[in-house]
Amino acid sequence: MARRPEEMGELARTGADGALRELTALAGGASLCAIGRSGESFPAVKYHEGRLAAFGEATRALDRGADQADVEALRDTWARLRRDAPPGEWAAYRAGGADALSELLPDGGAA
Repeated sequence: MARRPEEMGELARTGADGALRELTALAGGASLCAIGRSGESFPAVKYHEGRLAAFGEATRALDRGADQADVEALRDTWARLRRDAPPGEWAAYRAGGADALSELLPDGGAA
């Protein structure tokens, strides 16, 4: 069953709000740039940053008229990037994005 673009857009905005709250809590008031310059690995931050980026990408696409098939294609792109990511923070970032986009699809994007 297809999900209406309006519904996916609302889920994306709500998801982005949640990802931003998680990022803010994990960062403890530090900027993401400062965290990155620290040299320490912080995959949880990158995961939620990826979620926020993907939800934003989906929201912009849906605002331009995208539909469920377009969101599925976007999710597939993030999933491919996730599979190809080397271990580390970029893997966490890409996993967050792929997971976020799956949340917008019926049944979590299961085929």
